[in-house]
Amino acid sequence: MTLVDVTWLQNNISRDDVVLLDATLPPVGRKQEEFANTGHIPGSRRFDIDALSQHDSGLPHTLLTPTVFQEKMRELGINDDATVVVYDSIGIYSAPRAWWNLKLMGHQNVVVLDGGLPAWVAAGNTVATQCSAPAKPGNFTARPVAEFLVSAMDVLAALDNPQVRVVDVRSAGRFRGEEAEPRPGVKSGHIPSSRNIPFPQLLEGIYLKKPKQLASIFADAGCGKNQRLIFSCGSGVTACIGLLAAQVGGFSNIALYDGSWAEWGSAADLPIARGL
Repeated sequence: MTLVDVTWLQNNISRDDVVLLDATLPPVGRKQEEFANTGHIPGSRRFDIDALSQHDSGLPHTLLTPTVFQEKMRELGINDDATVVVYDSIGIYSAPRAWWNLKLMGHQNVVVLDGGLPAWVAAGNTVATQCSAPAKPGNFTARPVAEFLVSAMDVLAALDNPQVRVVDVRSAGRFRGEEAEPRPGVKSGHIPSSRNIPFPQLLEGIYLKKPKQLASIFADAGCGKNQRLIFSCGSGVTACIGLLAAQVGGFSNIALYDGSWAEWGSAADLPIARGL
């Protein structure tokens, strides 16, 4: 189970083993204040993607080390046997980042709420004004899954491998190098031989598209079920929408390039392509 809907959550929210995490992160160019008063699903705990990132890496939103991540998840009261439901106040935007982070650290029972907070509200449910604090620390154990994460050198080594496909979910303009990057010092363009699937194409409003639709989108972009798909974006957040969509669409050999274009486009010695 990768996605759950509001009906599932309504039926399971009172379970002792269900933990709700609000992983809202404002899109690039928008401020946190815009989301400050949107509310939270009652009982949610805050998964702050900015706070739960390395701040000395030189890159935005770099994943925490397993040791630190384990400590932070225990502080959130997450146990190894918990069913974790992550959502955001946009619909499907930043919640997949928290979902993939937990999967990367070996937590299997983690799902994304399709439609997020907007779907919860649209169903007539109440919201809380603040997130909740856990009653006690959890016993979360980080068990990193190495194949779920790749480095720039891994990507570079795979560029000529027909069994690997790099998928960039940034906008077409940024991918082609026709639009300036929002981060200073980052060049325009894309990783050579990568394919572009802008993440809004994977969505239907606030919801993820259906499995057959997603499978078709990936197939049209030249992604085969027998290939390893590596996802990239600007800073490693929206790439996780691609990871979520790929898994729902039936792809199993998937990984995140966490440095994404913020790293690749800043490097002096990594190849860059422009246009299609």
